[in-house]
Amino acid sequence: MFVPKIESNLKRLNSLIVDILDLSKLGESEIEKAWVNLGEIIDEAKANVFHMIEDSRANIYVDNVFDIYCSRTQIVLVFQNLLDNAIKYKQKGKPVEIIISSRIENDSFYCEVKDNGIGMSEENMERIFEPFLRLHTNQEYPGTGLGLSICRKIIVNHGGSIGVSSRLGEGTVFNFWFPIA
Repeated sequence: MFVPKIESNLKRLNSLIVDILDLSKLGESEIEKAWVNLGEIIDEAKANVFHMIEDSRANIYVDNVFDIYCSRTQIVLVFQNLLDNAIKYKQKGKPVEIIISSRIENDSFYCEVKDNGIGMSEENMERIFEPFLRLHTNQEYPGTGLGLSICRKIIVNHGGSIGVSSRLGEGTVFNFWFPIA
């Protein structure tokens, strides 16, 4: 009776430790950037959440791939967290659809990750980037409350910004940009 609860708490604690370490590493030193193919970044992020994609039978569409100048490891983490959230906050009985669209404009990389999940209310849209903020209980949707604050820190460290638009029951769109020149 207690063993499953202990195992669940240990998994959550492990996830929390990993997320805190990821967040703490983001401000330590200069970001190492290189030209990397966006398709490879997205493929790596998808591989990191492969079981979630398989279990949910998520359909992920990518409209454009090209090379971008960034920290590969960090931008993989951004896509991994956004895919994780899109799948985790899916609508019951509805297949998960995620559309990743991107472009280069004026020496900057622009990206939008759109899903058809549960969405959120307007008053929560800025708050979701705060560390440890959870809009739902861990029983409803497991997580540490750090994924989106990690995304924001990475994008800001790249000289850009990240935002969100959403409506309850209609999905969520995360959009971010950063300079690549």
